[in-house]
Order: sequence, then structure tokens, then C-alpha cells
Amino acid sequence: MTLETKELNELSRKICKEDDEIAFSKLFNYLYDRLYVFANKFVQNKESCADIVADVFPQLWKARTTTQIRNILPY
Repeated sequence: MTLETKELNELSRKICKEDDEIAFSKLFNYLYDRLYVFANKFVQNKESCADIVADVFPQLWKARTTTQIRNILPY
């Protein structure tokens, strides 16, 4: 699944402004592999990478009302 930056930012907006769980799920599915590969560059342990990436998303959900994300990819 390939999403354009504009679509990713729209998902982010829906998550932050509308508490949209479907948008959150789509964002998770799209970004999980990318974040896993990124984490693996530093950790190089499959289980640890999976744990790290899995921990990112609940934190993002918790911060959705207090964090303004203009561009999700660098965030």
C-alpha cells in the first residue's frame, strides 16, 4: 500500500482532531514496516525492533490531542 504524503497527513489530522481509530489503523499498517526497518538499523534484534515499533503507536495515540503533527513522516 502506497500513500502520498498528503494522504498520510490527512490520516494524521483525522487521528488528532477526530479521534479516528480507522485512520490510526491505516497509519499503523502503512508505517509499521518502515519504522521496523529504521529501528533495525540501530538495534539489529528482531524482537526488540518489533517491541520498539509497537510501543511507538500507543504513545502517538495518547499524544494525539496534545501534539500537532503537520507532517507525519519526519515525526
